[in-house]
Amino acid sequence: MISPCLKICKVKKGICIGCGRNLDQIKNWKSYSHKKRKTIMKNLKNFKKK
Repeated sequence: MISPCLKICKVKKGICIGCGRNLDQIKNWKSYSHKKRKTIMKNLKNFKKK
């Protein structure tokens, strides 16, 4: 399963500073479809560029 997790796992203001996912995305990651995970990861690339 693809995952953006970088094993940093520190949350500030509801967002992981390692991967950029919010708490709901982290909690529900395994239940998401492959397509939904890919969409989230695409959006996370924009987060990491900031």
